[in-house]
Amino acid sequence: MLKAVGALLICGASLLLGWKKSAALDQRIRLLDEMEKSLGLLGGEIRYGAATLPEAMRSTAARTKGVAGQFYRSVAHTISTDPGKPFCNVWEEAVSEILCSENGIPEDAEILRELGTQLGHLDVSMQLEAIERSISRIRHRQEEAGESKRSKSRIYKTCAAACGVLLTLILL
Repeated sequence: MLKAVGALLICGASLLLGWKKSAALDQRIRLLDEMEKSLGLLGGEIRYGAATLPEAMRSTAARTKGVAGQFYRSVAHTISTDPGKPFCNVWEEAVSEILCSENGIPEDAEILRELGTQLGHLDVSMQLEAIERSISRIRHRQEEAGESKRSKSRIYKTCAAACGVLLTLILL
């Protein structure tokens, strides 16, 4: 009886690990989707709302949820509490603290880091172009992440189940 319980625990733990790896792929896709939508909102605030960058950050933060909302709230808060700090530094810190701590990939965060260097000191049309380029790059990364999920998700789950069964057989 004890062996059966141990075998079930081993199999269950390995299955859980496979599902967790698969869920990380889903979370990355959601994060990219949130960032794409939020950059669209930011661009709209700058273009149609004629908002300054700090106002656009606050407005985008108020209209965005999830990790992207947390990111914009952090940027807006730092801008308002420390107005002398360069915008690119504020943006970089928020990318490092919030987005890199999630299941993002460093290449995904690099898109936003590059955008941060361009947002703080360009004119409105150049900022909008930079945002559009970033959105385009994020969409490309979403397609890659979707393909990766389709191919790897099933592999993670299957390999985890097979490893659990194999480990159980070895230990029994």
